[in-house]
Amino acid sequence: MVKTTKEIEGVAMCESSKLGEKPFFQKISFSWVGKKCLLCPQSQKKTKYCWAYASIGAMSAALSIKSKKAVVPLSKHHLTDCLFKYYPDPKKEAELKEGETYGCSCSKAYRFAVEQGIAEEESYPYAMRRGDCKCTETMKKVKIAAYQRINIRRLSKGQIEEHIKRQPIKCSIRSYDSLKNHVGQSVYMGPTMEEIEDRRASLARGEKDSTHSMLIMGFGTDEDGQNYYLVQNSWEERWGYHGHDTGPSTKLMVPPLENVELSQPVLTTEVEALVQPLQHVASNFEPQLAISTFKSFYVSGMWRTLCECITQFSAESSESLRRLRCRKVVYLSEDN
Repeated sequence: MVKTTKEIEGVAMCESSKLGEKPFFQKISFSWVGKKCLLCPQSQKKTKYCWAYASIGAMSAALSIKSKKAVVPLSKHHLTDCLFKYYPDPKKEAELKEGETYGCSCSKAYRFAVEQGIAEEESYPYAMRRGDCKCTETMKKVKIAAYQRINIRRLSKGQIEEHIKRQPIKCSIRSYDSLKNHVGQSVYMGPTMEEIEDRRASLARGEKDSTHSMLIMGFGTDEDGQNYYLVQNSWEERWGYHGHDTGPSTKLMVPPLENVELSQPVLTTEVEALVQPLQHVASNFEPQLAISTFKSFYVSGMWRTLCECITQFSAESSESLRRLRCRKVVYLSEDN
């Protein structure tokens, strides 16, 4: 069912509540919750559009922070409806049933934002199924100028946290049942050994890996000295910590270092000069699965954001991670 304008405004303005004043968020070293730049947690339900929720959430937040204006939700449905129109994928399209949703890489989402621009959600409301592209030339669109890749291994923990302070960042992680079923305020410590073995077996059978995208919007350290990152998800209400009474909420999470896609856009707009161009970053690496006392994370983000990439060790031995593929770039200053 298509949302009304009133419902869309509710999505945008839910951060005006006192969510950030709850004890759960007060104990976190830094969080974007309650700063009115985030869209409220939403539920993708049974769709495969986590990548659209996370990417749009990150871009909407970046635009709000840079323009110093209230967050305006960009259209997930514009992105998902129109992607194949501009970037055909005959094989994938042939496999999809009418209205069926699909998974996608963030690289394609950001390429779409660079070349086509993304409409505001009010002018292109969200629906839970794929449809024909309905974007018109008169719709307002926001563009990002570019995105690049940089080597995140060169950043210290402090540098990474400084980037998170500049804006929320999108992360793509491997999806396990332990992640899907995680509830409460505790830190998610990664997949079980059984899940790791099951994944290896499925890959050996040639089955496709499953990933999930979320939004990283804070960081802290718990009572046991465990570092963590605050994540906003797009799953059902029961997932994580329910800081809000509608939709899924944010929770503490430290996924194991696995597959990272990190993105930072340069923001521009076809309508108003709301934002100054900022450079966009993307990163992708696939190290060996690891569960360790000091966890790391993989993320993806918008302008001037990065993720942490700290050396970890295998849960099965003390061997270092196998060759880590990382790509990163430098970024522009805020004055540019």
